[in-house]
Amino acid sequence: MWMPPRPPSTPEPWSLYLSYWYLWFNQGLMNLRYGRGGLSTKRYWIWKERQAEAQGALWTSDKGYYFCNIVTVLPEAQGKGVGRALMEEVLKVADEEGVECYLESGEFEERAECAHI
Repeated sequence: MWMPPRPPSTPEPWSLYLSYWYLWFNQGLMNLRYGRGGLSTKRYWIWKERQAEAQGALWTSDKGYYFCNIVTVLPEAQGKGVGRALMEEVLKVADEEGVECYLESGEFEERAECAHI
């Protein structure tokens, strides 16, 4: 899921706050139903702090950024260029607009794969 660019000077819309609340609420329901699965909330908050530091240092453009929140491809479609096609479509638009893109990745294999895009 690509989030469109939003200049830093533009206030966040209420719909974004609503989607944050909706996500938080649903995560709470899932935790109640299934448990946290051994997840450490302390590690989550450490990660969020580091993410904010990195974004603060990197996100300096007045145009904003395309932000890739998540990319998933069904197992049976993996290795067939589907993920690459999803990425390239937005990267093409971003290049035409002169807007940079931001992607986070947590696994070495994923980072290595993204380096080839």
